[in-house]
Amino acid sequence: MFGMFKQLAGQVLGEEVVEQHIGKLAAFMPAEPPEHASKDDPAQRWEKALLALKGIAQQVTKVDEDGIEVFVCGEDVQDFAGIRDTKGLMRICDRVQPEGGLCLAPALAQALGAATERLYGEEGDQKEQAILVLLSRKPDDAEELVAAVQEAAAKVRQEGDLSITFVHVGNDGEAEEFLGFLDENLKVTSEETGEAIDIVDTLKDEDIKKAFEESQDPGFMAKGGAGALMGAFAGMAAGAGGYYAYQKHQISKRTKGFNGSWYVIGWDGQKTSLHLKIKDDMEGALSVKGYPEEDPEDFEDEGDDEDWDGQQDCPCCLGRGYFDKWCRPCEESAMHKDMDCPVCAGEGVVEGEMKRCKKCKGKGAFSCFGKPCMKNHMHFEKDCPRCEGRCFLPLGEGEEPEEEEEEAPRPPLHGRSTSHAKYQGENVFRYTADESEVIPGTVEDDHTVAFEDGTRWEEKQEKVSYGKMALAGLGGAALGGAAGYVIQKKFFSKASKKTPADYVIILDRSAAMAEMD
Repeated sequence: MFGMFKQLAGQVLGEEVVEQHIGKLAAFMPAEPPEHASKDDPAQRWEKALLALKGIAQQVTKVDEDGIEVFVCGEDVQDFAGIRDTKGLMRICDRVQPEGGLCLAPALAQALGAATERLYGEEGDQKEQAILVLLSRKPDDAEELVAAVQEAAAKVRQEGDLSITFVHVGNDGEAEEFLGFLDENLKVTSEETGEAIDIVDTLKDEDIKKAFEESQDPGFMAKGGAGALMGAFAGMAAGAGGYYAYQKHQISKRTKGFNGSWYVIGWDGQKTSLHLKIKDDMEGALSVKGYPEEDPEDFEDEGDDEDWDGQQDCPCCLGRGYFDKWCRPCEESAMHKDMDCPVCAGEGVVEGEMKRCKKCKGKGAFSCFGKPCMKNHMHFEKDCPRCEGRCFLPLGEGEEPEEEEEEAPRPPLHGRSTSHAKYQGENVFRYTADESEVIPGTVEDDHTVAFEDGTRWEEKQEKVSYGKMALAGLGGAALGGAAGYVIQKKFFSKASKKTPADYVIILDRSAAMAEMD
C-alpha cells in the first residue's frame, strides 16, 4: 500500500521531493478499510473505537494546546501524554491489540488526581478538565472505579470544572447496566461548597447510531464544530466500511475545490492575522496569496556584555521598545507597533542589570491556557504574580545573572511562508516560498486542512447561510433530537464549543473489544 502512495505522491510532487521527505510523507499515507469491511458489515469494536478516537482527537487537539492525554487499558495501563495530532495517536494504537481483562480504576484515578491538582493546586492552570472513557464491557475493578469517581467529585467546587463521559462501544448488556448505574448513582455533595455535584454522564452505542443518522442532513453537517464532531462518530455508527465510504464522500463534497478565503491557525492553536486567498485550478494545484513574502525575523537576544553608565538595552524587547502582533520585538512604526514593552515602557533601555522572571519565562503574563504569554489583546489573561507583569526583575546585591539555556529558534506562528501547494484526494502538500521544503497536510473535514508543522488552514464560512441551513436541517432546533442529545454530553459539549480545557481519553483494549457487532 505504501508503494502505491509513494508512486501517487511522486506524480503530485515530483520524485526528488518525495525521496527527500519520504519520512514525513509516510505518516500521511491514506488509510484503507479493513479487508472484511463493506458498508453494511458488522465491525470489530476495536476498529469502531479507534475510528471514533481518531475523529474525536482531530477536534480536541485543536483546543488543548498541551496535547491530549490517552490511557490505553487492559489488565495493565499505558499512559501517553502530549499528543497533538492524530498520526501520533494512531501510531500508539497500532502497537496494541485487544486482549485480556479490563482494569480502568488505576487510569481513571490517575487522571482524576491530576485533574483536581490542575484545577485547585498551587501550580494549577484552572482550565476545565474533560475526561472521555470508551469501554466495551463492565470493568473488573468496577467498585474501585466508582470509589475513585466519588472521591474526585467531592473535591469539585463547581459543576463544569471536571467531567467524565462514558461511551459504550458495542451492545454488551452488562456494560449497558453498569453505565446506567454510573449515570444515576454518582451524584455527590461537594466537600468545598456543600452543593450537589454531578460530574458523570453516559452515552450508549444506540444513541450514537441514531445521532449519526440524523446528522447526515446537510444542514447539520454545515454547522461548524458540532457537525465536524458528529463526523467523528461515523466509524462507531456505520462500521469500518461505512466510515471509509463516509470519509470518501466528505472529501468528494469539495466540488468547488479550495477556492476562497482561509484563515491560518498558528502552531500555538491561535488564529493568526493572516487571511489567505486560494485559487484552485481544479487539477491539483493551488495558488496561495496572503503569507508574508519573507518570514518575520527571529529576533534573538545574543547577549551584550558591554556595560554602559548604569543603563543598557532592555533585555525583553532588545532595545526596540515595542512588540508587533506576533509578540516579536520591532521598530516603532504605524504598521508594526502593537504594544509597549512591559519592562521598559517603550523606552528601549533599563537602569541596572535585570534577571528574567522564571515563573512567566520573561513573558510577564499568562494566557487563557495558563501558559506564559506576552500581554496583548489576543492572549493576555492575567499578570504574572511573581514579577507583576514586568517580565524581568532587578538583580539583588551581589547576585549574578544566571546563564540561560539557548532555545532553538522557532518558526513564525503561521509556519513557513507558502506561495503554492498541490493536493491529491485528502492529502495537501504545501511548498515553502523558497521551494526548499514541502509540508504535508490532510483534509480533516470540509473546512479544515491540518499540516505536519502544527499549523492549520480553516476556511472562512458564510455565517448567515450556514445558520439558515442548520435551522432548516434540524427543524428549527440547532441541537435538537438524537444529535443534540449526543453533543450535549459533557465531554462533547466542551469540544464542540472549542472550550479551552485539558482533554483526557481512556480507551478499553480488553478482549471484549475484539468482538464484532
